[in-house]
Amino acid sequence: MNQQTSTPPPQHEPFSPAAYKLAATYQLGMPQEKFRVGHQIRYIVAGVILLCFGLFFASIEWSMHVKRTIPINIFLPIILLLIKREPFLSILVLILSLTAFYCLFYPLFYRSWHIYLCSYGFVYLHGKKVHALRWDQIADAHGKAVQHHLYGAYLRTSHRYTIRSRDGKKIVLNDKFTDVERLGDHIIRESKQAARL
Repeated sequence: MNQQTSTPPPQHEPFSPAAYKLAATYQLGMPQEKFRVGHQIRYIVAGVILLCFGLFFASIEWSMHVKRTIPINIFLPIILLLIKREPFLSILVLILSLTAFYCLFYPLFYRSWHIYLCSYGFVYLHGKKVHALRWDQIADAHGKAVQHHLYGAYLRTSHRYTIRSRDGKKIVLNDKFTDVERLGDHIIRESKQAARL
């Protein structure tokens, strides 16, 4: 007995009431998909490497000035002493640690950035700014993909999509957003289709 199995449509997370309200306010139809800033492998790798270097330099600094038999309750004065004696190394450890923290927790810094694709356009939330465009309000949309190589070896492809509205506003989308290639291509396709009508 042969049964054909059909693949179900992609399941999207339920949209917030704010997404429906934004779509209704700007007459964009129903929200269809949400895009947000996500983790990227290159930032995770960079964060881990920077964290390792930070710990390495911190251990060097620690071993230069501190004996191994120190009780925990005087840990803070030791750190202050190290900063006073070796400011360059302490500043280097601080910079490496902060940069590693940024790389590892990158999406948290951009958690207010969202794009809602809707039936008749999209809404781009960027901090407290809201940019909403219907497909017929887009004057020009184009994308650019650049391949990055190191000594001839392929590393990655970066994407940049520029959307200009009829009133002159410009929105730039890049690889900060997860699956930006699919998002940008969808915006270009829909805006070209609306321009033909």
